[in-house]
Amino acid sequence: MSSLHVMRSFNEISEEFMSADFGLDTVSSLIACMRLQRKNLSNDQMKNLLEIPIDVLSNDVVLKNDKEFQAEANYFYGNIGSLARDHEYLQSFISRMNAGELTLNDMISYTKYIQDNPPLHESDFLLRNTEVTIRDFVQLSSLNNFRRSGRVFANLIDRIIGI
Repeated sequence: MSSLHVMRSFNEISEEFMSADFGLDTVSSLIACMRLQRKNLSNDQMKNLLEIPIDVLSNDVVLKNDKEFQAEANYFYGNIGSLARDHEYLQSFISRMNAGELTLNDMISYTKYIQDNPPLHESDFLLRNTEVTIRDFVQLSSLNNFRRSGRVFANLIDRIIGI
């Protein structure tokens, strides 16, 4: 796939961040695009793009419903699957899920773990957990701060992808 195709894919998301009506679905779309383009992105590009969802999870959202989030543990586990046997951190993440102790901070740590372990960038499934969390299980805690960040997110995407 050409780098032009990659740039065009991410340009759509960058432009959405620059619009007045971007939302959490835009962040979720960014992760989906990263998953689809993962074979065309360098480890550094993946690592740097993950800064956006990590920042949003850390600063802009709260869980809508803890119990519904906990109920999603089987889906999250299914996306981690056999990769956990080689990663002590993923094993502890699964243990927290099984104990019904999964929190938003756990998902932040989980996403940072993926960010810091380039071999995990190759998995389509691992990033789905972060994508689904942002898409389905959180809501904005401060709309103003999030909205003011659109240009920052767009500029970061443009710089990383070379748009």
